[in-house]
Amino acid sequence: MKKPLFYLLYLIFIGNDVVAQLPQEKDTTPFYMMSLEQLMNMNVTVSSQLPMISREAPGAISVVTEDEIKNIGAKDLMQVLQQVPGFNFGVDVDGIIGAGFRGNWAYEGKILILLDGMDLSEDLYSTNQFGFHFPLDRIKQIEIIRGPGAAIYGGNAAFAVINIISKNDKNFNGVEATAGHSVIKNTFGIRQVSVAAGKSFGNAHINLSSFIGEANRSNQRYTDFKGNSYDMTNQSRIGNSEYRLDFFLKGLSVTGRYNFYSVEQRDGYDLIFKRPYTLNFNMGSVNVKYDFRTKGGLNITPGVKLKFEEPWSYKKAVVDDDFRTFDKSVNKKTYYIHTSYNHLTYLNIVAGLEYYNVFSRENLDSVKFFNGKNSFCIDNYAAFFQSVIKITDFNIIFGNRVEYSPYFGTSFVPRTGITTIQDGYHLKALYSKSFRTPSIENINLNPEIKPEEITSYEVEIGKKLSANSYLTSNAYIMKSSNTIIYSYDENLNDKYINHNCTGSYGLELDYRIKNKYFYSNINYSFYQSYNIDDTCIFLVPGKPGQVLGFARHMINANVNIPILKNVKLNPSFNYFSKRYSRLQDDDGVVTVTEYNPSFYTNLSVNFENLFVKK
Repeated sequence: MKKPLFYLLYLIFIGNDVVAQLPQEKDTTPFYMMSLEQLMNMNVTVSSQLPMISREAPGAISVVTEDEIKNIGAKDLMQVLQQVPGFNFGVDVDGIIGAGFRGNWAYEGKILILLDGMDLSEDLYSTNQFGFHFPLDRIKQIEIIRGPGAAIYGGNAAFAVINIISKNDKNFNGVEATAGHSVIKNTFGIRQVSVAAGKSFGNAHINLSSFIGEANRSNQRYTDFKGNSYDMTNQSRIGNSEYRLDFFLKGLSVTGRYNFYSVEQRDGYDLIFKRPYTLNFNMGSVNVKYDFRTKGGLNITPGVKLKFEEPWSYKKAVVDDDFRTFDKSVNKKTYYIHTSYNHLTYLNIVAGLEYYNVFSRENLDSVKFFNGKNSFCIDNYAAFFQSVIKITDFNIIFGNRVEYSPYFGTSFVPRTGITTIQDGYHLKALYSKSFRTPSIENINLNPEIKPEEITSYEVEIGKKLSANSYLTSNAYIMKSSNTIIYSYDENLNDKYINHNCTGSYGLELDYRIKNKYFYSNINYSFYQSYNIDDTCIFLVPGKPGQVLGFARHMINANVNIPILKNVKLNPSFNYFSKRYSRLQDDDGVVTVTEYNPSFYTNLSVNFENLFVKK
């Protein structure tokens, strides 16, 4: 039923990027009309859960608007994050793409992605799969904490938090439809359609939206480290579809979402499979909450979050190949009550109590969990508090989170700092501890696994260089203990261990210039490994401070140039310094390969309001 709808809408909206939209209410100033001052003083909620100006919010904050996403020609969240300081990407098992951050592999449980409050991580391994997974059509704004957020968000926010704010709110009225298509040699690159509608009925409001798309990752020939290869054309398909319902009635909001995501690949650990296999990552979410607001600035929000997941799933029988069937389901229930108090002049407080239960079931009779049963669950209890106290021109931040689990005992993570905005500059100095909670499969493969602990120090200084330009610099130190990493035993059985081998320090620079003629954002990031012992498998032998796979120097730039009234030219660039890979053969001989610096360019041309008078 999906494909006929897909191709019907594709024929209706044929073209490279076509958008049809009925007028709807705007609740923000259009990007092209914003001054640099307005852009640098946008309100964000990701670091405090209450609106604060990004330059004084506690954390290194990056904000990407809907218009900026369009300007850089991004089709995927990964392309957006590639323009943000500190982010990099690599391939994990089964051809899945994961994120790294500030020179640290962050794929499993260290970067939290939220979509309107919904946690998008799967709960078997606490991973997020990148590559045509998070469609951009319905995104209003992306707020990013480039640093720990565990004091508020818990154990999956050890390195960074990505908060996606969609258009599916009370202000969306009308109908919107988009379609996209791209081609690569011998096949298509991306084809997608999305449809959304919003309508108010008195005090009630309802939104319906859907997205259907598919992509080919590559048309190149893939070769593994043993020389085995295959043609990826039409054997690297990604499928993605999402259906969502939002309902609002005064303080009540209900969101239901179901996402079907699949990745086709033939790349095994040390071999090429005889045929392509498709892994499925299916996730359903239901969020219900009610906001009680008082005239005195006190808000109380009780809520329930439910998740139903089948990640890494392949249920078909495998014959004459080394690919393994995998069939585990996960249910997560979260009950919470959050409170906030905002005195516009002096005080900003957020606090909350949370309980969650993660229950996993093994659906194959031949496989059991470490406890000898076909099911396993984790309970977790948490309380958090954060205050921002304004004293003259300074904001004093103090917060902490306490979590208790029967498996791991008690974790305590404090957060403190100071921020200020003065004439023409801003300053932030922050200290945070965070943790990475072991997931279901971490425990299943090692019942003795311990939580990972991360300590972070950050100093950020921003300076207005002219009426139209602003420079921000951020220096940081991240060091970890009990780092959770994947390993295997002498029989090549999977396992997870704790190892003190993750940490980095570095510098990030972000320069923005905006006037009536053009807009540009240029950033540079550098990392150096820190607090890592010589036995760490992530290090490059003979290259102190260098981690496998990640460039130590990165430069990103994007420019928006209006060349006609309705036409904008948008070039973007990415530079990566030398990168390294390491291969150890069956005899224990290690070979290090050096890859030359790489430079990528993209040119997007936006035609606006071609068929609409405005």
